[in-house]
Amino acid sequence: GRIEFMNDKGMSLLEIDDITEVKNKFWWELWDQDDIPMIKKVVSKALDQKKTHFQASALTAKGNLKWWDVIVLPLRVEGGFNKIERLLTVSRDITDYKNANLKIVESEHRYQQMIYSSPYLIAILKGENFIIEIANDAILDSWEKGKNIIGKSLLAVLPEIVEQGFNIILSNVFKTGITFQAHEMPVNLLRKGVLELTYYTFVYQAQKNAAGIIDGISIIAHEVTPQVIINKQIKASEQQFRLLVQQAPVAICVLRGRNYVIETINEPMVQMWNRNMADVINKPAFDVLTELKDQGFKELLDNVFDTGVPFIAEELPISLFRNGSLENAFVKFVYEPLRDADGTIIGVMAPAIEITEQVITRKKIEESEKHFRQLADIMPSKVSNADADGNLLYLNKKWIDYTGKSFEELQGLGYYNIIHPDELEEFSAKFLHASETGSALKMEMRFLNKYDEYKWHL
Repeated sequence: GRIEFMNDKGMSLLEIDDITEVKNKFWWELWDQDDIPMIKKVVSKALDQKKTHFQASALTAKGNLKWWDVIVLPLRVEGGFNKIERLLTVSRDITDYKNANLKIVESEHRYQQMIYSSPYLIAILKGENFIIEIANDAILDSWEKGKNIIGKSLLAVLPEIVEQGFNIILSNVFKTGITFQAHEMPVNLLRKGVLELTYYTFVYQAQKNAAGIIDGISIIAHEVTPQVIINKQIKASEQQFRLLVQQAPVAICVLRGRNYVIETINEPMVQMWNRNMADVINKPAFDVLTELKDQGFKELLDNVFDTGVPFIAEELPISLFRNGSLENAFVKFVYEPLRDADGTIIGVMAPAIEITEQVITRKKIEESEKHFRQLADIMPSKVSNADADGNLLYLNKKWIDYTGKSFEELQGLGYYNIIHPDELEEFSAKFLHASETGSALKMEMRFLNKYDEYKWHL
């Protein structure tokens, strides 16, 4: 088994500069230490007149690893009655092939790892009968099936999906190669013997072989049943909320996001603004109510959005563009922050009541009252006003000057303290009679002045 000759190509591939470096060495010394026993057996077989073949790796003279495909042939002595004279080894460098195969193996391993460790539901179906070739644990759990379904047709494993048209969808993908995508698609699956409504977001994608011919379908899916149920509940809740807003007797709007987009609004609010519903819904509030930009309302909304503290206005003046011109009005409203499930502020709800008429009426009353008091204060007589129970509501300046007491000391029944005790009982009785009958009270009586003197009055 000693090396006698090596051709130039062999020396080049093994990076040997001179044959003397290896001549007379045992051939197996060129191979990896672990492969030496195998190489010796190959030599023995060749000596036993048997052609042998193997593949193994070896380091070149310069330490580079290469793979070889090797045939070992026995060479007989001519006329020597099958005596073996030499062994001929023919080696082919298959390093690139081996490396490519290794990459394929690694790629296949990563591919398998990706499928089986993925949280997504993944399956590979082969052929027109959609035989389940691969199914990861996630999809098996979702289908509530075991690994024994591998090698069976998907339509036989899940017969309930045939009635729902999934066989047609799969066949169309297999024939056309056009990917099918579905979002939150309802699927009735037989689980624990009962058809259960589930929802999936998934992709059916054609798989092609090396020749570019479709030979299967990949399924990548995600069960979204809990999310869909929650979303349906949210939508139902939102619909109920919108219905409540629409039926509310007061004006209400819901503004979404930093741009305060009018997401929900009822008719009373639209009427207050003197706009049309179609012109305001889903539009930024300050694009609709441009006249409010410089009245401080955006700053109020920003503060509520930033701090989460509601803003309450009892009687705020506002100028609205109504009936072709700016009108001054008064509103009572609340800016209440709206939050999502994790507490993040996502908008502002604004219930409001226009109180313009009430404010104008009150201001007129206050103006009339102010005028009355001004007149009463310049009159030479003492003037007072009381309710039907005798509680003092107003005294003019002449009374204050006469008694030397404040209104707070005399209000209610405090003025009894300045009535002469001898007239107090008679006054009370006559006041009660006047209050009950609506008749006038006329009486001469004494009142205490600031000098502690009782003076007669009519």
